[in-house]
Amino acid sequence: MRILLWVPRLSIRLLSVALPVLLLVGVCEANDSSTPEYVYWTGAATPGRLDYELAVVDAALKRSVAAYGPYHLTLDQREMPSVRGRMALIKGDDIHFVATTRQDYDPRQLIVVRHPIEGGLLGYRQLLIKAERLPEFANITRPQQLQKLIAGQGRGWPDVDVYRANHFNVEEILTFEQLLPVLLSERIDYIPLGIDEIEPTLTRYGDKYPGMTKVPGLMIYYPMPVFLVVSARHPTLAARLNAGLKMMTEDGSLQRLFMRYKGDTVATIKATNPTLIMLRNPNLPPTYNLPPALLARPEE
Repeated sequence: MRILLWVPRLSIRLLSVALPVLLLVGVCEANDSSTPEYVYWTGAATPGRLDYELAVVDAALKRSVAAYGPYHLTLDQREMPSVRGRMALIKGDDIHFVATTRQDYDPRQLIVVRHPIEGGLLGYRQLLIKAERLPEFANITRPQQLQKLIAGQGRGWPDVDVYRANHFNVEEILTFEQLLPVLLSERIDYIPLGIDEIEPTLTRYGDKYPGMTKVPGLMIYYPMPVFLVVSARHPTLAARLNAGLKMMTEDGSLQRLFMRYKGDTVATIKATNPTLIMLRNPNLPPTYNLPPALLARPEE
């Protein structure tokens, strides 16, 4: 049974983590049966990404109202494996779009809105480890050292292709939360997470899975743009997101929104001057124009 809750916009941050249900979080102008409802799947998002991505989605839809009319925006927060979520997205009944780093979709099934929304931030990864192993990781400065260890990733995450292409050992686990006890059991050695994901992960799961920490002063970097991907059954939604994001990119409002949500993270990381382990992303299309690297541009 689908449960719809109407919540004021200021309540989104409080409810987004606590309730694994469908939330009607945005409505613009008209409120009748003819207003389209767009369902945004957030179940694959790790802690730290949801608030910003939701703000981008809602802003892009608002910018398209003049051309496309009013809308309802609903969140589907069910956690499910990436493959299952992708199949539901292709079907286009329960969920209509998602934010993802994967781009290699059949356009007859899924439409990629080719305006990156994360400002290049997601490509910077910090390592979540078992706290008692911190001295071991403090000595890591080269990719060859990490290649001897085992990284943990969610099953079907696009990052898995990146790590394997760079000769890293990866073990895939069904869902994000299931990675954490596997890390503590030392079946895997570390979990690379986005720099704006790792602190919310420790905050959300630290009491349930004590004994985790991040490795200070060390990051992995690879280009990893984030795009909105829409079921091909909803081409109008794809068109209005494209139109809204195009306007936001051209007038600078997307960058301003990024800095409003992520500026403190960017400034903090720059101040640490971390050691960067550079990897290549084999899945980037040759024509993709990389946004400027936030900390350093990797050497080719």
